[in-house]
Amino acid sequence: MGGCNVANFVNPDPKRLETIDDLQSRAWRSENGCLEWQRGKDAFGYGMATFRGKRAGAHRIAWILAEGPIPEGICVLHKCDNPACIDTSHLFLGTHAENSADRVRKGRAMRGEGHTEAKLSESQARQVYLRCAVFGERVVDVAFDFGISPSQASGIKLKKRWKCIHENGGASHV
Repeated sequence: MGGCNVANFVNPDPKRLETIDDLQSRAWRSENGCLEWQRGKDAFGYGMATFRGKRAGAHRIAWILAEGPIPEGICVLHKCDNPACIDTSHLFLGTHAENSADRVRKGRAMRGEGHTEAKLSESQARQVYLRCAVFGERVVDVAFDFGISPSQASGIKLKKRWKCIHENGGASHV
């Protein structure tokens, strides 16, 4: 047979990710120092790839290939806040709570009408609060007027939902 050098024939399927070098060959170093994934990405900009037969975040794959398994229930977070980055020196492990706290601390948490599931604008949420909490209208009636559930209106009234309208005296500005 021909001289097949095993050292030069490590990954017979160029689409398979088996080493950190395989993964990094699909990324480029940006001006900000991140190693940015250049293949498929999800709606939030996170690199996506198939690894060991499953679709996964490229940053998670990078961590596994470079650092080892990720414990159950643990997230791979970005120090650089660049979802496409797969540079393991920019990544760290954390719980879901730490991930949420990191997102809030860095001002990236979806709040108010910027939240993907928001049914009200900030102005409407303020009106719900004022009508229920200040003017004493029935939660059921206000909810009906705004097309939301009574529990949602109650949450706004009790300051459990739409907390951003209550900060810095926001509810008093209509």
